Formats: sequence, structure tokens, C-alpha cells
Amino acid sequence: MEAKEISFEELLDRDGEIFYRTVGTSMRPLIKTGRDLVVITKKDGRLKKYDVGFFRASDKYVLHRVLTVRDGGYVTAGDNNCFRETVAEDDMLGVMTRIKRKDKEVKLDGAGYRIYSRLWGGNFTLRRLIVSPYRRLRRAAAKVFHRIKGD
Repeated sequence: MEAKEISFEELLDRDGEIFYRTVGTSMRPLIKTGRDLVVITKKDGRLKKYDVGFFRASDKYVLHRVLTVRDGGYVTAGDNNCFRETVAEDDMLGVMTRIKRKDKEVKLDGAGYRIYSRLWGGNFTLRRLIVSPYRRLRRAAAKVFHRIKGD
């Protein structure tokens, strides 16, 4: 008997939640690839500002913070991104409800997380002032390293 691949949408419909190890850097520093396990719960109504939504964007799944709730959708961005994207309500599949980091659970209802999500995740200007120069500095350092190494 041949095994059938099941989509995240089907898993959410069937189980109500999924446990997922993320890939990529868009939600750093909150979520680190290979370290953190996130729990996504099927969307039940509208997401709120500062929620981390799980949605499908063409052929990939994305986990980004809701910056603005609009009629018919959301404006989102990864915590490590300096650009925004609009997501239609129908494309939003779920919301991050838990993070497990090194066998400990990050409290998404705790004061520390709320402060982080508003200061860093919700403050796009502050993020742009820090992330863009940091990325330029890393690229410049990598070029110097490759020149020294002789690549």
C-alpha cells in the first residue's frame, strides 16, 4: 500500500494542531531553526495584532507576525524581516500557540513575550534600524573572510 502525503491543511483539519520544526530565519530571534518546536493551532476566528500566523504563500508555508488586522486579511512580517506582506483571510490557516525550546515551553501569555512582541515584533521602525545594518555588516564580514581565506 502506497503512503499518501498529507498537507498541513489536512493535518490541521484532522487534528486541530500540528507540531512543527521551522525552516528559515524569518522569525529569528524568537524562533531558531533546528532548536525550536512550534505548535500551530487551527485558526478559530480572526487573528489579533501580534499573533504569529501560519499561512500558505503559493507553494510554501510561512509563519509571520500579524502587524495589522484589516478587513479580509492581515499585514504580516517575520520578526527578522524588513518587509511586510498582505495575507488574505482565507490563506491564514492557523496561529502559533506554543514554542518548545530545549525541553522548556516559552510562555506566549507571559509578560516577557508580550514585551518582546510589541517592542521588537510590532515595532517595524526599530527592527529596520537594527536588522538592516546588522545584515550589511555580516555581508561585509563574510566578504573579508572569503578574501582572507582565498575563496
